[in-house]
Amino acid sequence: MGSRQDWDGVTQHLKDAFTCIALDLEEENIPQPCHLIGYSMGGRRAMQLKKQHPAAIDKVVILSGHPGLSTEEEKEARWNEDLVWIARLQELPFENFLEMWYDQPLYGAFKHHPQFPQLIERKRSLDPQKLIQLLRTFSLAKQEQLWHLPDTLFLYGENDAKYAALSKAFGTSHSVEGASHAIHIERPDACAAYIRSWVTIPGLLPNLK
Repeated sequence: MGSRQDWDGVTQHLKDAFTCIALDLEEENIPQPCHLIGYSMGGRRAMQLKKQHPAAIDKVVILSGHPGLSTEEEKEARWNEDLVWIARLQELPFENFLEMWYDQPLYGAFKHHPQFPQLIERKRSLDPQKLIQLLRTFSLAKQEQLWHLPDTLFLYGENDAKYAALSKAFGTSHSVEGASHAIHIERPDACAAYIRSWVTIPGLLPNLK
């Protein structure tokens, strides 16, 4: 449930050395060759594209993205959760939906972050019907397992216990200090530093505070 502007903080730290292009989640025309960076649902999409186009996509950085569920029971449970969110989008005022979305425990204290009011202002312009379609199309319940993709770095917030546990499924992962789930907004400087290091010198990650 993001927007291109959510990445402005990260790209400000990268545009001196890279051409940064923000893509919509359903975008199919990926610049080639390229590195792909994705957050949450966008991270899952980046993993799918890496598997589909391994020669065209070089390095991948996943921010708070899930590599896939293991069992049919887990997928069914997740689909039921997504159906609840879809129903809320259909039935609630959008402002109420946004409040409930960011009240989820994985966001931690994100509501108190200085950038949170600006983020909410951007979200108010989103189309609920488009969000419903994205949830139906890119639900984690419908994603294949992508646990061991090559050339992939996984970043997660140190205060995001769920995704810290998932990090063990990736070959290379690193926590972002002082962040929960929305790490690209909470710590754009740290995310950019890890991205820069990964795509230029894979395996060598900065020691950040």
